[in-house]
Amino acid sequence: MSSGVRPWFCRLVDTLPAPPFGAALAIAGVLAALRGLALMGNRLLADAPVTVDAALLVDFVLLPAGIAYFLVFGGWLVIEGSVRDMAELQPSLCGTPDACARAAADVALHSRKALLVAALVGPMVPVVLHAIAPGTGGPTSIVLAGGPVGFTELYDLVGQVFFWIALGPVLLAWIIGVRRFWRCGRHGVRVDLLDLQALAPFARFGLRMALVVLAVPLLLAPAAAFGYGPARVEVLLYLGIMAVGLAALVLPSWGLHRAIQDAKAAELVRVRSALVGDRSGLCDSPLAADAERLSVVDLAVWKDRVEALREWPFDAAALRRFGLYLLIPLGSWVGAALVERLVDRAFG
Repeated sequence: MSSGVRPWFCRLVDTLPAPPFGAALAIAGVLAALRGLALMGNRLLADAPVTVDAALLVDFVLLPAGIAYFLVFGGWLVIEGSVRDMAELQPSLCGTPDACARAAADVALHSRKALLVAALVGPMVPVVLHAIAPGTGGPTSIVLAGGPVGFTELYDLVGQVFFWIALGPVLLAWIIGVRRFWRCGRHGVRVDLLDLQALAPFARFGLRMALVVLAVPLLLAPAAAFGYGPARVEVLLYLGIMAVGLAALVLPSWGLHRAIQDAKAAELVRVRSALVGDRSGLCDSPLAADAERLSVVDLAVWKDRVEALREWPFDAAALRRFGLYLLIPLGSWVGAALVERLVDRAFG
């Protein structure tokens, strides 16, 4: 039995008496309400009119709530999905049935110390960003630069610290999940060239990771609609997110890709030897049961089939789905531009 624990977002969703989607929405709603009350309280204490424009509402209330929803539901989706994927892979895993069952159950568990370190290291990211490029650390940069710190700046600083404390364990859990699937594909599965469809859970895990990454522009779209940052920076950011999404799709299956390549190469060596008369190697082939009855034509057909086998667990449907996911950043960018035009016409 592993001594690890489930990350905070999984335990939070498990605790609430609601489906994961609803639990994450409730958490985001509570945060939005608290941020809205803090905004109104700040205006009242500052003796300013309690008026909120669209840009301030997005920046101070809706965007933090969207980030909270993303962290909770996106984190839960990847971790719980990995448990289902690993359970489906059990028949293909190397080792005893009990060991395979434990591996599937432990895929969602992580070291307490590692999660704690990730939470503590997270808030240091804005400090590092400010050290590299002053002014890029958000509220942290304002404090480090010695600028005026009022209620709003202090509130934003606290929010930023809590964001990075929450994000650290989420990123760690995702990275460890990718590493576990990479290692499992490289060393922990039996590759059956007659049934590569049994390895489809690797593709599903990668697609889920890619979906979460490529959904990030949906969080940025409201801010982009109000002109936060030059268009060139937004384009580079979206291209970077798409590149990370591609990496999230491919990396979990990279080890399996290498294992399939090795299995194909070994099988082609056996078949080519059999074609010249040495059938002793076919005892390790998927065709072992019929090795003596196979004709030269049968062996040649099998050789062509092995050479044509795909070396990734992605079928055409998986690639089409990823192509649709790639439209999310583009759609969010176009949508943000349309909203910006509508807002300009309404208030311009």
